[in-house]
Amino acid sequence: MLHRRSVPGVLAVAALMTLLVAAGSGCDGGGVLSLGVPEGTNPSGEKVSLALDEANAETKAISSEEGAAFATSSAEGTAAVIIMPGTFPDGTQVTFTPLADTGQAGSLPGFDISAEDGAQPSLPVFVVFEVATAIPDDQTIVAYGEDSAEGVMLYTDRSSEDGANYLFAEVTHLTVYRVDQVPPNRPKPKDKNNGYQSGFKQWAIKVNDTLAVDDGMWVGELALEMDVRSPAGDIMGPYNGQGTYDANVEMSSDVGVLAGSATGAWDGPMNFSKCSVKKFHYSYTPTEGGIKPGLGFWLAAEGDFTAKEVAPFEISLEGLDGGGTADLSPFAPGVVPMTLFISESGATVEMAGHQFKGFVIGTLAEEPSE
Repeated sequence: MLHRRSVPGVLAVAALMTLLVAAGSGCDGGGVLSLGVPEGTNPSGEKVSLALDEANAETKAISSEEGAAFATSSAEGTAAVIIMPGTFPDGTQVTFTPLADTGQAGSLPGFDISAEDGAQPSLPVFVVFEVATAIPDDQTIVAYGEDSAEGVMLYTDRSSEDGANYLFAEVTHLTVYRVDQVPPNRPKPKDKNNGYQSGFKQWAIKVNDTLAVDDGMWVGELALEMDVRSPAGDIMGPYNGQGTYDANVEMSSDVGVLAGSATGAWDGPMNFSKCSVKKFHYSYTPTEGGIKPGLGFWLAAEGDFTAKEVAPFEISLEGLDGGGTADLSPFAPGVVPMTLFISESGATVEMAGHQFKGFVIGTLAEEPSE
């Protein structure tokens, strides 16, 4: 069942991972929000414009396999949304529409995001604001919905890297988002217990992927299985669990003078730090007005694999002056570095120079609202 937009409910279940955002709806010119109102009241009680910039709206379909990345930028910074694959039923159209630039000095860009027929996501959506200067402590992400005339402050995370500063929120309801000032007499939220963010109590990232290898010397397969969970119940992690890595390759016939094989398997603990926001390559999206450049974002975490041998790794060679077998494990005793990426293509784990695809599972704190 699709959840309607009228009440920010607790939303459902599991899927593969990805970045997405999409484009807008409204009337001619500076349009009215899909909420049906051109302005709202921020937490400080001030009126703010929620008019849309329909000329820069984009719409894309979500699937269980792939998402998309969208962003809107101004002189002050960038606003973006990350939506994982499987967040909506296959083919659901999601629309991302920037808010119109009001010319207010220091104001970050905002946006309206909605899905066809008022559908709501079954997995969290990530809202990211990026600026070059430090983000003041009294600034936070605010959601504007149709159930209240006043914006709702969200629980947010912050990070900084390579001269970029990020304000980040995990949300479970599509609506209007922008950055506003925190009132002096009201503290920022200390948890996600509001209608725009609550709903999930446990997260896991699972990988069960096999890669075909044909690098000119070796032909065969590498396989990774991994099951890590967030003890904090936060999709950002950290994550801890177990994994297994297998290699089964033979020397390519292209080598000619040698023949042989390499096999082995390892298992052990796998752990990842808490994710942080990263800015990646520019993406270029075809539109009716031409090619539109845009920034992309992903989530990333560093990790490690304490590899314990369960099947001896052996390389067997024949040719030249003879042959033989040697134990030449690619993993020295100890810890093997790993990296977790969550992007518009889903969850990816990189280890030993290879990338393996995975997915994320979320467990609801309660049954979905109707």
